[in-house]
Amino acid sequence: MRSASEASHRLLARGCSLAAIALILAALTLLLLPSRPTPGAFAQAPAPCAARVSSGQSVQAAISSAPSGAVICLDAGVYFETARFDHTTAPGLTLRGAGTDATVLDGLGQRDAVLILNASGITIEHLGLRNGMPASAYLFNARDARFRNVAVSLGGIGIHIDAGSTAEIRDSQVTNVARDGILLRRGSSAAIIGSNIRGNGGAGVSAVGNISRVLLSGSHLAANQGPGFFAGRTPCQLLPPASVEAPACFLANPGAFIASGDYSLDGNTIEDNGSTGVVFFPGTKGLLTHNRISGNRLTGLFVWGARVSALLNRFERNEEHAAEYRAYPMPILPGHPQGTFVLRAGGSFLGNVVQDTKRLEGTVLGGGFLSQGATLAVQNNLFVRNAGIGVSFVNGAEGEIAFNRILENGGSAICLWRAGAVRVSKNAIGGNLSDRIGACAERPP
Repeated sequence: MRSASEASHRLLARGCSLAAIALILAALTLLLLPSRPTPGAFAQAPAPCAARVSSGQSVQAAISSAPSGAVICLDAGVYFETARFDHTTAPGLTLRGAGTDATVLDGLGQRDAVLILNASGITIEHLGLRNGMPASAYLFNARDARFRNVAVSLGGIGIHIDAGSTAEIRDSQVTNVARDGILLRRGSSAAIIGSNIRGNGGAGVSAVGNISRVLLSGSHLAANQGPGFFAGRTPCQLLPPASVEAPACFLANPGAFIASGDYSLDGNTIEDNGSTGVVFFPGTKGLLTHNRISGNRLTGLFVWGARVSALLNRFERNEEHAAEYRAYPMPILPGHPQGTFVLRAGGSFLGNVVQDTKRLEGTVLGGGFLSQGATLAVQNNLFVRNAGIGVSFVNGAEGEIAFNRILENGGSAICLWRAGAVRVSKNAIGGNLSDRIGACAERPP
């Protein structure tokens, strides 16, 4: 099947409107979703409690003795034990609390609050998980696990989905954990829907290595110390801001940092994170639709050697750039001719609003869109009031810049420098530091 990016290019070539493209890409998004219950399943009345546990009684004893499909209800209180589900547990069990503030499983900073190991159909709902170490919830080869109206706080990792697990996290909160809010690894999949992931010490959502599929929909990722959303291999060293230079450890073995995974981000707010808003590292594929990516430290969207299509998003008040697509490991490798690299970044950037990008302190950046060695179409966007250049295609970048409105930016409208083949046409340009196509002027810091 063709990628969403390829499909959008073909549709534009045939003269399709953005509305038509939006409908078709929405259908393509469904192909990225993990298997999950139909919406009708959530409208049913809750199943009755088959067993009830009060504070001071053993949660584990109730789990071990429950039959398939049973609902175990925990009364209000704090339970200082780990709820463990494994291959000996009956499938389809539900652990239900009396509310996220009323019922809490507490790991005391010494153990996980919930373990789901080689078990299927487990649901955790209407309770709090806190102080779990190394995670408040850890999943290993867990099939069809569900977290509904769960509040995770404190401890190490919030929810760790590992080793081919599939999970849904719906209407939940993951706040103030020391590391990543939600972490996926080793072929896992997840649907994260309507959830609040805020104030965590690492990334809000981090998908590391080879991942199957991830849907992030209708969620709020804010004020995390790392990126709001990260997909790819763990970097050997952080990339320096305001520089195209890749650390030497990437150049020594570029293949070691290529990952895989399909990602769909739709209708989320990703704001005020302490690093980049959304990051796609080499080898990953993404589709972003109807997101608001705002006020993040560094770039709003960073695509490095990945294929990402961004449609109908809002990028506001980010630093450095609203969006950057960059070849991996570097657009120009030392000692090699221009255009020599391992992976181009690619995709489409269509119908987005990009405004009020701020300068990273001490630099002349603050641009709207930057392509460095990437191949992509930038069409039908609004770039307005950004501190730096509106659209830049540099260092071997190629593709198309067309049908955009590029207005009142603090740098040039369209910068072309050491670029490849770039088609520039039918853009509305005015009020920029320079409106001459190809100029690369920026105000000094």
